[in-house]
Amino acid sequence: SPRRKQAGLYEAYYVGDSSKIKVILLDVRYFKEDSSILKPKGTDLLGKEQWEWLEKELKENTAEYVVIGSGIQVLPDDRLIPEHWYSGNRDRLFALIRKYKTSGVILLSGDVHYAEILKYPCKEHIGYELYEFTSSGLTHHVSTHVPFADKYPSHSQAISFK
Repeated sequence: SPRRKQAGLYEAYYVGDSSKIKVILLDVRYFKEDSSILKPKGTDLLGKEQWEWLEKELKENTAEYVVIGSGIQVLPDDRLIPEHWYSGNRDRLFALIRKYKTSGVILLSGDVHYAEILKYPCKEHIGYELYEFTSSGLTHHVSTHVPFADKYPSHSQAISFK
């Protein structure tokens, strides 16, 4: 794989016809600048090389829909646990989407131990509402790991689709 010859594990590809769906998978861990007391919200997740690559991918996109995969959530800005995109990085992503008029962006993420669908009302930022679908492990629930998370449905309260 070409990914073995680069720093970080990010890639992009079209699914079938290149006019339909493009998948962009980002590496939000390899280049991540961690937060600290001096920089409590961190500064960068993707690093210079990956940002340049992402911009090129959006600029050259020919698909109607673009699925962007991130190992951590992109949209939340109201969480106690800061395992989501830094606000400056999120704004930079929005700016690239707007700059290249990238239509049909859908965000996929994980690593929060529950499923969630988020809608970010950002028509003024990119021209349309942005959605993020989050899914994590199917074998456990956030309440087994986080004591104050009892507001989320438990296994016994899960909705059945039978």
